[in-house]
Amino acid sequence: MSRLPEGDATGFAQEVARACQRRNGIVASEVYLKESRYRRTERIGSGTGTAAPAGTQAEETGLALRLFRAEGRAGHAWAPDPTDAGTLEIAAAAAAKLAERASPGAADLPPGPWEPPDLDLYDPAVEQEEPVASLLARIEAAILEEGRGEVEVESLACIAGGSRVTLATSAGFAASYRSTLMTLILALRARRGAESVFDRSVIAARHLSMLDADRLGREAVRRARLPLEGAALPPGPVRVALEPRVAALLVEHLAASLVEGAVERGRSALPAAAPKESVGSGAITLVEDASLARGLASAPFDGEARPTRPWTLIERGTLRHLLGARAGRGGERVGSASRTSFTEPPRREPANLHLARGERGPRALVAEAGSVFRVTGASLLGRGGPASGEVVLAASGERLESGAFVEGVRGVTLVGRLRDILAGVLEAGNDLSFHLRGSVVGSPTLLIDGMWVA
Repeated sequence: MSRLPEGDATGFAQEVARACQRRNGIVASEVYLKESRYRRTERIGSGTGTAAPAGTQAEETGLALRLFRAEGRAGHAWAPDPTDAGTLEIAAAAAAKLAERASPGAADLPPGPWEPPDLDLYDPAVEQEEPVASLLARIEAAILEEGRGEVEVESLACIAGGSRVTLATSAGFAASYRSTLMTLILALRARRGAESVFDRSVIAARHLSMLDADRLGREAVRRARLPLEGAALPPGPVRVALEPRVAALLVEHLAASLVEGAVERGRSALPAAAPKESVGSGAITLVEDASLARGLASAPFDGEARPTRPWTLIERGTLRHLLGARAGRGGERVGSASRTSFTEPPRREPANLHLARGERGPRALVAEAGSVFRVTGASLLGRGGPASGEVVLAASGERLESGAFVEGVRGVTLVGRLRDILAGVLEAGNDLSFHLRGSVVGSPTLLIDGMWVA
């Protein structure tokens, strides 16, 4: 994978950091290296199980510099080829000039040495073609067996690969870690007579062993088939049980409101909320945690070389912190600084943002809930954007009575105000799962009063 000089990437980054600090007016420096290689494998479905795989590959290697002047002034620049001394010199000069022009107090000086933990983010099998292709073949076989001629595969795709991140500071921190990620995209078509419905799902994991091909295939068929039996629901209030991948849409919608300055920028759906105020029911606890073992957005150190840790943003319905704000006067900033690429400076964005799991399983939740619309598939229509506070879901699923199946449901539009929905959460299940939706968000099943069928 590496295009770096032979030897230790950490040592190379330390050497560059020391050289940059010797520049006139620079009090500290930080060097960030990223090398990644990902491969896309796809099986174009025919419904026969005989589709041939196709693949493409993408690579990225580069280096970023942040140089610091006095009073918290920092400049960021990058170089696509870390081995080219001339390119590095141009990047260092650009970062120094940008630091000179930067606003004071915008950046904290980088940390000194500490020992990052091992979060078990790397699985060598993910970087190999055969295990990934075998997983796709087994998922396809499970879909076709469970589908019994009603559900066929339009396409199965997997984007899989790995990265190595190295970060060194002039203050003495130097560390490197490897990670892998595989993202499955399942596109299915369910048919019954003249009826035809499409279902698409995305599943991601750090390790191959975290993905059960048979279970994934069966669940995908269940979701695809339900709308074939679908009926409409009458307009009015409805009790819903949002499955985790649907409930994660609410977490995604909420995230923009929990960033420092969102209210001032008109980006908050909770405009009157301030720390220590109630923003939801006691069943709601929202956590941001980039230190989760095998987490999809986890890292042993963040984009500023600082330790990652959990932050409770909402605790039992009460707002505690906003991302990016100081935790107490002069305290550390809430959340982890992330980097999507070496071309971008670090910024605080949600990482593994999730609603905490409850104690009971999803079956127990709906068994005692009376009449419930369990939502198994939905898309967020997003009228007005996050700041409007309005949630509109195009939803499908099944109607249950005391946990027993009554009929499938499709073509339903669910509406509600985000604050009312949060206040109406009755209970969270214990089936927490994480999903890629731009950022990584997670949720268990949520039982909610506070939504309406339009």
